[in-house]
Amino acid sequence: MDCCDIKAPFVAGQLDLCLQNPQVYTPVLVGFNPTHQARDEPIPGCSFTFRSVVQRMEELAKSQKAFLINPAVGPEAISGSSRMKGGSATKILLEVVLSAAHAAAFTHTPITQ
Repeated sequence: MDCCDIKAPFVAGQLDLCLQNPQVYTPVLVGFNPTHQARDEPIPGCSFTFRSVVQRMEELAKSQKAFLINPAVGPEAISGSSRMKGGSATKILLEVVLSAAHAAAFTHTPITQ
């Protein structure tokens, strides 16, 4: 998860691992910038860029094999608070997703219904 910017090499590496092992992992990326702004710079020791990982995820998202959660949270209420805004949005998103997952697990209902 990269709350501040869609660029962190560690995040790209973890997502790439998930994308290579779909039988084990479901990759999910939470970000707050347009995906086309993901960095296309080489990552040392890797054969991919963050943008190429995001593009693979966008393609797999069409068949619900990967998920991009990238809400438009609007302008900052307080100048310089983009990290705080992103953190609050992340907290709210995680609470909603985990509450839905908990309810689905408790009732043995698929989460997609």
